[in-house]
Amino acid sequence: MDGGGVIPNLGSAVLLPEVFLKALSIARNLGNNFRNIITANMDMIQHYRPLTDVVTRPVISGGQGYLFSGHHEIMILLLAAAVCEEAFCEEMSPVFRGSGMILSSERKLNK
Repeated sequence: MDGGGVIPNLGSAVLLPEVFLKALSIARNLGNNFRNIITANMDMIQHYRPLTDVVTRPVISGGQGYLFSGHHEIMILLLAAAVCEEAFCEEMSPVFRGSGMILSSERKLNK
């Protein structure tokens, strides 16, 4: 992840944010450079620990953190549709193409 990367947290309020922050701290202490990373927390209710351990602290030295609030059965499909549109724009399923399910110009996270 030296040149960037994406770390999503999908609904874990306690365990995953703690493990992620500890692993990232160990990797940084061993001399690895984690700049220009993108972190995202997707949950129905935003909690303190994912906000600090996933969205805020990891990107202090560079990068961007995002919060997405909503029901998982909707948000995960929107995320999948956005990834599919970006990766396979011409080959996308007609279910997603032109359906209005794709996030607007905000979906391009690395601009």
